[in-house]
Amino acid sequence: MYNERAMFKKLIRAIRKTLWGDIEDRIAEVLFPFLGLGSFLMRTTFLRSAVLDAKWELLATVTCAASAMVIWHAYRGAYAALKEVQQEEARSEPRYSPILSPSGTPWDEGLEPLYPFARTALFGMATCLAAVAIAAAYLSLRLPTWLSPASH
Repeated sequence: MYNERAMFKKLIRAIRKTLWGDIEDRIAEVLFPFLGLGSFLMRTTFLRSAVLDAKWELLATVTCAASAMVIWHAYRGAYAALKEVQQEEARSEPRYSPILSPSGTPWDEGLEPLYPFARTALFGMATCLAAVAIAAAYLSLRLPTWLSPASH
């Protein structure tokens, strides 16, 4: 039977695996912060005074880089968890009916999926995590304008 908690646990376990997993993940984890830092330094033209004055912009850049990593790992984790579910379903045994066929053998009920909507559930949860990360990035980009005295 479908169990949301089991699916969520699989997603979290897969995200943890991808956090310490492949070389692609290591590249992404290095690339996102460096791209964010590089864009920040380019916008402040490498001037020390401009970098010190742009504290909120630095916070926004760090938040955007972290959000990009959250989105990356959420979808990579969903894909890994889906692969795991598909492997479990491939290993599962078919069920036989207690009612016998006319030849005397049990009816094969076939394979019932362990998690009927696994793809939808996993990628739905990953999309929710991505939406939270995007909202955090957007709010961090808008925060300096909301806090500036000119906006009041």
